[in-house]
Amino acid sequence: MAMVGMLSAIPKTPLYKRLASAGRLDFADEIKLGTNVVPLNMSRETLSRGYLNLVSELYRVESYFDRVDDLYIDGKIEVDRAWKRYARDHFWQRVTRDSVNAVEAFGLIVRLILHVTDPTLRSAYWRHYWRFCRTWPSITTLRIYAIKCAMHFHMHELVETLTTSERALVNTF
Repeated sequence: MAMVGMLSAIPKTPLYKRLASAGRLDFADEIKLGTNVVPLNMSRETLSRGYLNLVSELYRVESYFDRVDDLYIDGKIEVDRAWKRYARDHFWQRVTRDSVNAVEAFGLIVRLILHVTDPTLRSAYWRHYWRFCRTWPSITTLRIYAIKCAMHFHMHELVETLTTSERALVNTF
């Protein structure tokens, strides 16, 4: 997940005081462009459009899953290293935890596939998840990947709302 947000000056901070004294703050109660900071060398509209373009690109399906797959497939990130050491000597705890993780992973991906109405997006989730399953990761990692798919869906919905809405821009800081 990429956490991206426009700078916002919070009252009673040195940044707020510095920007206020420079005349670079919008004191409106409702910030329509997602930030109370007036940028230098560009309009706030240009900043907001750039922010929306960046977030749109970051959460484009292929961009997002390229990053996730780089980490979990290509990078072969190891999750739960300490748990795996513990689980070698605790068979029933391992079976219990793996069973719970398997049910959660399967349940989450099935819910996502059933509830996503966009067939292109639904197909992308299934394709990426199935590709990930074929790498034979741990059950815990399958669950994490299902969560990453769900997180993408929520970010996709947010980006769609931000880019198609006429209401005030929400800064996702």
